[in-house]
Amino acid sequence: MEESCQSESRNMLIVVMGVCGSGKTSVGEALSMKLRWNFADADVFHSKKNKIKMSSGQPLTDEDRLPWLCAIHEHLSRLSVARESGIVACSALKRKYRDILCYGLKSMERNDLEENTPNTKLDLHFVHLTGSKSILESRLQNRLGHFMPVTLLESQLETLEELASDELGISVNVEKSVESQVNEIIAELGLML
Repeated sequence: MEESCQSESRNMLIVVMGVCGSGKTSVGEALSMKLRWNFADADVFHSKKNKIKMSSGQPLTDEDRLPWLCAIHEHLSRLSVARESGIVACSALKRKYRDILCYGLKSMERNDLEENTPNTKLDLHFVHLTGSKSILESRLQNRLGHFMPVTLLESQLETLEELASDELGISVNVEKSVESQVNEIIAELGLML
């Protein structure tokens, strides 16, 4: 699905995606340290209201997510304009959420995204972290100080839409060490250290 991509002459934007407990932040931070790229966790873009809602075990609605996704798109757009490479850890569970990350609100204004000119779309490379439900549950039960309870895993798994063939992306199994996942991402995306 992913085309080989050399990062030596242009910037690259990566979204490390997956359900809660997949290790998006750990892998994103480790990848950013190895590549010396900007890193942001999507959780910092959530409103206080969203965090309270999730802490109480309530899944977010699409209406709750829209300002959050737009804020992440704006962050990625600023990196793109500055010609900086960057990584964001973000669940990005549905195709329409990933379209908002790529196109911003323009993804909602058009029925056919193919009509968008290349200048209106961010070329995001998605890295989907995948793992068994039991591994994800175990990780969530052992995670301290996070607002996302293990009870929301089921709703995230139900919401998850796999990457489509027309999305730039790869899948990486979370049952490997973080270092192995990072090395696989670097190799699969053809990144230069």
